[in-house]
Amino acid sequence: MFKLPLPFLNTKKIRLITILFCCGCISTGIAQKTVNLTEVLAATHRLEQIKGDSTKLSYLNDFNYNLPFIKSVQLRTETRDLLLERQEYTVRIKPNSLKAISSQKKMFENKIAEIEIENQLHFNSELKKQYFLLINHIFNKKLMNLYEEKNNQLKDKLMVLSNSIYDSNFDVRDLVSTEEELFDTKLKLTQLREENSNQQFVLKQLLRVSEDSVQLNHSNLILPQQILAFTMEDTLANVGLAVGLKELKLSTLENEMQLSLAKEKQFFDYVQAKYGGKNSFLFNENFSLGVGINLPFFGNTRGKRGAFYFNQQLEQYELTDSRREVQEEYILRRNAFKKASLKYEMLQQQIQESSISALLETYQKIDGVSPLLILKLKIQEHKKTIENLKSEHELYKSFIEVLSSSSVLYQRPLQNFLSTSLKQIN
Repeated sequence: MFKLPLPFLNTKKIRLITILFCCGCISTGIAQKTVNLTEVLAATHRLEQIKGDSTKLSYLNDFNYNLPFIKSVQLRTETRDLLLERQEYTVRIKPNSLKAISSQKKMFENKIAEIEIENQLHFNSELKKQYFLLINHIFNKKLMNLYEEKNNQLKDKLMVLSNSIYDSNFDVRDLVSTEEELFDTKLKLTQLREENSNQQFVLKQLLRVSEDSVQLNHSNLILPQQILAFTMEDTLANVGLAVGLKELKLSTLENEMQLSLAKEKQFFDYVQAKYGGKNSFLFNENFSLGVGINLPFFGNTRGKRGAFYFNQQLEQYELTDSRREVQEEYILRRNAFKKASLKYEMLQQQIQESSISALLETYQKIDGVSPLLILKLKIQEHKKTIENLKSEHELYKSFIEVLSSSSVLYQRPLQNFLSTSLKQIN
């Protein structure tokens, strides 16, 4: 191995090397974590609330909620003449009816199914938030870059206008409007930077990263042409989880009423065995068996049935309204998607048919063309680019909205609908 002689590494050179090393460390001190879109969506599983929901559901599934066959066991005793040999003992057993046991089981199975659906709805809501977080963050950065470019163009235009205030063809209204437009652009840039900062904060919290910033790798982002080719159904075949939850609540209400009626109309109330001590006859014992029977002529079932039928009608109305609202919501989202698609396609066609790009290219090749004219054409062309990006942003958002309203977004196994290959979310 080649070694430098000791005199070569003098004190000054060692100090210089140390300084350069420190500078290199400082320059790379801003840590950044790069993640893809699927990783962000998969992080929804790690949210604390969703973890808590899964833990509670696991506990409920392991809990024994079945109604026992024996309701209660009683030991009764009664004395006669304070003589121990004449002490009476009674064991009374109260059973639950088979219908009550069945109704109880169905009722709790429905309640657990309700919790499962509520947990799934909560997860779906969080997953949808992450989709919009990704879309907004991607397009916010793109829009921020475009507005920064617009800001520079307006500054150049303002400088040219300021240098031509003594020209005979100077337009003061152009100067004033440019200053106002520059101010609005700077204000918009400030808003976009604040949104970007907030989105970075949410991403860092969601991914639990310690780095200074999160960089999204969206190279596999679905293309607008793929979104436009997506087929939308006219009506919903699957009414979704919200309607399913209403149906379960109605079924639970029916089971609760069945349980209440089964308890009220239980035929056997109890079975008992009684021992009354020795009889006066030798070797004879006072032993008896008894049974309690509920007569079906009394009870409070009429009032309970009336309350049940009233609540049943309310739940039925809510179920009907929920089905209608789900269908209406889907139609509205589908129409919004069609509108966003049409707007995007129209802007694309307008950009292709626009003569601004051709004029700008021609004028840039001609000597002596006014710099102000060139700047105006560039600014106008840039405005169309910004409008096109905004329409593309709306297209992506409406795409996720219509997938959410049709429950396609949440079908298992989960897929990343923002990726070109519909990558699976683990």
